[in-house]
Amino acid sequence: MLAIVGVGGMFGALAAAAIRRAITPRWIIVAEEWLLLVLVLALLLVRNPLLIGLLIAAAEFVTPAVNSLVAGARVAATPDHLQGRVQAAATMSTASLAWPGPLAVSLCFQTGPRPPS
Repeated sequence: MLAIVGVGGMFGALAAAAIRRAITPRWIIVAEEWLLLVLVLALLLVRNPLLIGLLIAAAEFVTPAVNSLVAGARVAATPDHLQGRVQAAATMSTASLAWPGPLAVSLCFQTGPRPPS
């Protein structure tokens, strides 16, 4: 599963520059959000582990283009003498917010309705 997802991210990283040249920044972000919505909804319906991996790999494919867009905008907007502090603050804030997602999902699985067998 991790290999499938990793390959999606790797191909996304290789394609990120071409995606950024071909699509405007606004449309990259809009397309990513809609794609993620569709993929998450598809994850609700899929039970096959291979298909789950492929759906997550598709989500990881678009992530590098968006990450480079956001990081580039942050670097461009930050004065040179504050680059380290801004990057540290961005890393700390995203890392600090990474734990509630898995916790919320596990709570939903434990307390949510049971699918038919």
